[in-house]
Formats: sequence, C-alpha cells, structure tokens
Amino acid sequence: MEQSAKPSDVLLVTTHGHTACVRVEGRATFKVSGSLKKFILGAADSGTTRVILDMDHCIAMDSTFMGVLAGIAMQFQAGDRHLMLINLHAETVSLLETLGLDRLLETHTPLTTEAALKAELGVPEDFSKLSASAESDTLQMILEAHENLIDASPSNAPKFEDVISYLRKAQA
Repeated sequence: MEQSAKPSDVLLVTTHGHTACVRVEGRATFKVSGSLKKFILGAADSGTTRVILDMDHCIAMDSTFMGVLAGIAMQFQAGDRHLMLINLHAETVSLLETLGLDRLLETHTPLTTEAALKAELGVPEDFSKLSASAESDTLQMILEAHENLIDASPSNAPKFEDVISYLRKAQA
C-alpha cells in the first residue's frame, strides 16, 4: 500500500516589475521564515513595492513565521510598500487576529486564482531551500520574529516571554 507523502514546506516566488508574489505551500514555519525574509527584503531592495503572499496552500503557521511577517509589515509601513496576504483560510485569519496582526497586515480571503497570478507574474520558482544559515543566524531570526510579535501588539508579551528568554540564553 502506498503512503501519501507529507506536504513539503515550500515557498514559490516570482517577481514582475514592482510586484513580487510568494505562494506558501505546506507549513509556514521557522524553517522557511529566513528564506521568506531574505526574498522579500531583497526584492524590496531591488525596487519591489508590492508583495503578495498567496496562503491558499498553507496548512499551518508558527509564531516565528508570523513574527517575520510582522517585522516585514512594520518595515513596509515606514516606506511606500505594501504587503498583502491573499486566499486566507478561516483558521489562518483566526491566528492572525489572536496575535493582533490583522491590524498590521492587509489580508484577503479568496481574492484571485492561481491562473491570474501566473498571467501577471509568470511561473514561480522554489525559494524555500536557501543555503542553510548558521544556527546562530536562525536563533537570531526566531528571536527577532517573536520580538516583532510583541512590537506589533504588546498584549502578546505574556504569550512569548518564555520563548524570548530561552532564545536570549541560547545566544549567550
């Protein structure tokens, strides 16, 4: 009997003009958060002013991923850039609301089809497997992501104070 494979955690990315699109497939976790941050900030440095994250194929998000989104959104608010999450499922919307990120991120339930995105942006490439960064870089990214969640909504402090404390000790 053939077992079904677990979904891969993948970021498919493409850019066109001043727009970048990221399709999240599988779980949006700390494993792909560094790649997401590197791609979006690199695209912004290259002139991208609009980033669209298609969450239709995303089955779960962890706090590191949401913290990275919060940090990017706060940076984008300081400039003339837009970060938009589309095709959100009810569970994803609920997660974002729980942490107060719904006030920081532009979100949309089903907005557009994959065919429309491909027509506008072209065929996406897999960007989720960047060269592995040092463990200290990963720890720093996870720490910053959780600090971003607190910056985005101070009521998140009690939820993540133990994680932040642990990460700071791990870096010492």
